[in-house]
Amino acid sequence: MYAQKTRIVFQTAIRFAGCATRRDGLDVGFLLTHRRPGPPVRRIEFIPPRYYVHHVRLTSADAFDADLRALVRDAYAGGCRAHLRSRGGR
Repeated sequence: MYAQKTRIVFQTAIRFAGCATRRDGLDVGFLLTHRRPGPPVRRIEFIPPRYYVHHVRLTSADAFDADLRALVRDAYAGGCRAHLRSRGGR
C-alpha cells in the first residue's frame, strides 16, 4: 500500500486496487483480467490489452458485503499474478 497525492494504491506484484475519498464516500477501482459485472460494480473500464478496471462507490461500512469481498479477493489474486501461474507461467 502506498499513498499518492489524491489516492491510496494497493499493490502486490502489480497494482490491483486504488481508492480516493469523495464527499459522499470512497471511490474504489479494482484491476481484473476479466469482466465481473454485477453488484457492487458501477462501471467497468477496459484497459488494453487485457485489464478491466471495476469501479465501486462505497458509502457505508455495510457496503463491504460478500460480493465486495469476492471482488477484493479476485483483484488481489490478479495483483499476485495468479492468472499467469495457472497458465504455466506465461
